[in-house]
Amino acid sequence: MEAGSGSLLLVPVGAHETADDDIVNEPLITMRFLPPTESISVDGEASTPGRSANSLPHDRNVTVGGWVDVPTAIDVLLVEDDPADAFMVEEALGGWHVATKLHVASDGEQAAAFLRRLDPYTDAPRPAFVLLDLNMPRKNGFEFLDDIKRDEHLSVIPVVVFTSSSDPEHVLRSYASHANAYVVKPTDFADYERTVRSIEHFYTQVSVRPPAPEDRAGNGGNGA
Repeated sequence: MEAGSGSLLLVPVGAHETADDDIVNEPLITMRFLPPTESISVDGEASTPGRSANSLPHDRNVTVGGWVDVPTAIDVLLVEDDPADAFMVEEALGGWHVATKLHVASDGEQAAAFLRRLDPYTDAPRPAFVLLDLNMPRKNGFEFLDDIKRDEHLSVIPVVVFTSSSDPEHVLRSYASHANAYVVKPTDFADYERTVRSIEHFYTQVSVRPPAPEDRAGNGGNGA
């Protein structure tokens, strides 16, 4: 289940077997996901077994039979031509407690089209941040940075260079092209996973994300 759109209808705890959970001593309220286009109905069935995005810690302020908002999944764009690296990033974010939807572009040209919502990416979401490899075909990471950071509509999207290169020239050139951070890929998978999650945590939970152009336009461009 994607954690993006829709609402969740709470059903009685008894519809869910806590024995299926990995933490059996934590009471749960089980929820059934209903997309906005579906009619509301309760069939008494639990949504998914085990721990999942459909399970929340018990909250005595939440009423069974009531509706709760579903947090929107955070979109992340990974620009990476190595399937093994793309898989490791997906694994790191897939097991994270923050609902994340990973989009993968195999080169800078494809990534730029995604951000500009060009065909076939006309419905592409605006990512919270971009993870960027440097060595790629067609348009490499440096060329992508130069392109995006000169675009007034896209320049504010955080771009984190995530590469195996620790060459000081690459570091300098990336920051000179206005990369927001430069991170060298760890070789150990556990460190790799922690690093990816740390980046995701900072750009989605710690720092304040810039508003999208349409949000600024709707706000009249007024600040606080």
